[in-house]
Amino acid sequence: MSLLAALLISVAACTETTMMPMSQDTFKVSSNTECGRTEAQDAAFKRAAIEVINMGGDRFIIMNTASDSETSLYYDSFMGLTTYTTDQHDLIVKKLERGNPQYSNGLSAREVLGADWQALVAEGLPNTCV
Repeated sequence: MSLLAALLISVAACTETTMMPMSQDTFKVSSNTECGRTEAQDAAFKRAAIEVINMGGDRFIIMNTASDSETSLYYDSFMGLTTYTTDQHDLIVKKLERGNPQYSNGLSAREVLGADWQALVAEGLPNTCV
């Protein structure tokens, strides 16, 4: 593979996440990526943890999850006919407050993000494949 082709692939390979509030304590996270199904799931999960922290919480549960893939064909003179697969992953997330019977069973947003959680919350997720 030529250097130019590798550069084009690396520029095209990105991960995007969005968040949509559904209520005061529930929201939907969607991720789209060309990096693979696992990357889509991981990005949605980490974005959910970031949002929970931004809402002033730490514990959360996943109420629903869904995945989808779409394959497209693309032609250019450098790479020829190429296929791209875009993976999407959606999560419905509920932030848990202390006193909620599910609180002790909830996931810790800080633990999900790991030791570097403060940097991830401040900077957000990278939009490239990791």
